[in-house]
Amino acid sequence: MFSTPVITTRLNALLAALALAAATALVAGSGGYALGHRLAKADGDAALAKVQRDHATLETKAAEAALARLQHAQARGDALEERLAVEEASRQSQALEHAREIKRLTTGRPCLNAGTVRLLNESAGRPGAASVPAPASGIAAADAAAASDTDIADWIDNAQRQYDTCRSRLDALIDWHQEDADGHR
Repeated sequence: MFSTPVITTRLNALLAALALAAATALVAGSGGYALGHRLAKADGDAALAKVQRDHATLETKAAEAALARLQHAQARGDALEERLAVEEASRQSQALEHAREIKRLTTGRPCLNAGTVRLLNESAGRPGAASVPAPASGIAAADAAAASDTDIADWIDNAQRQYDTCRSRLDALIDWHQEDADGHR
């Protein structure tokens, strides 16, 4: 079988050379593809790992910053709450002292008659809050409810204390929203 002569023509030689070149190109291309794929995958995996590390670092920094802001806000809130508690305790102490002094300094004599008390109650927008019935006539009119100097002094003291409480709370809210108090008081 090997002893038979092979007659090669130029066309057969060309076809054989083309087939050999195609096979060589296919093998070289496959090898290049595999090598390129391996290198690209390694580069992609390295880039992905770097992005994941960077992302994890950013998340950690963001969480730490959020925790720091929360702790700072909590500390500010605690300080404001403590300040309000001290002010409220002072107001309570002052209220007891004022109540004693009002009882000592006032006589309890009527200073506003029933009509004036009724007028003041209605003008405060509380028509039924502490309304005084209209005096009938004669003796009933003379005995009608009136406000004494003690009542007025107690009312003034209570109104001032309520104002101070409201002012303290509003000041604390303003301080909460203004990191550095800039002289709003």
